[in-house]
Amino acid sequence: MTRIVQTYTVDVGLSCLEWGQRVMLDSAERLWYCDCISVGITWDAYIYYLEHTPDFWVDNPTIVCLCGSTRFWRTYQEAGLQETLAGKIVLSIGAASGTDDDHFGNLPREEYDAVKARLDWLHMRKIDLADEVLILNVDGYIGESTRNELAYARHQGKVIRWWELDKAVD
Repeated sequence: MTRIVQTYTVDVGLSCLEWGQRVMLDSAERLWYCDCISVGITWDAYIYYLEHTPDFWVDNPTIVCLCGSTRFWRTYQEAGLQETLAGKIVLSIGAASGTDDDHFGNLPREEYDAVKARLDWLHMRKIDLADEVLILNVDGYIGESTRNELAYARHQGKVIRWWELDKAVD
């Protein structure tokens, strides 16, 4: 019996290894080999990757969303690096290179508030995508936006972690 399998390509964000594994699990070896030729993977290359790839590359990585005040943008950079090196996909603020005021503080108040509201909404969508949320509570500080994000993440049943565990809030 021939089974039709979904084809994944690099164009939709999956590496050849992930693509090969999914097809390998869902189809006969012959079909997998034919499909892999079309994207430039050989059977030997696939076997090599399986034998030489760390386990965290094979499993679906955890997605973590960083939440905190943009005044701690350097902490965003540090946390992003640590989480990435731990094998996680990191969702963060759009530009971890300054505060909101640094980036758009020169706007008239009405425009500033509109930009801030759009960014807050966008960050909630990042929380929707995440498996867990890391609250960057530097020196115990949690601002209004971060409190809202924390409440939303809890309501959505997300795992909550704290940058400074001893300063976590209920």
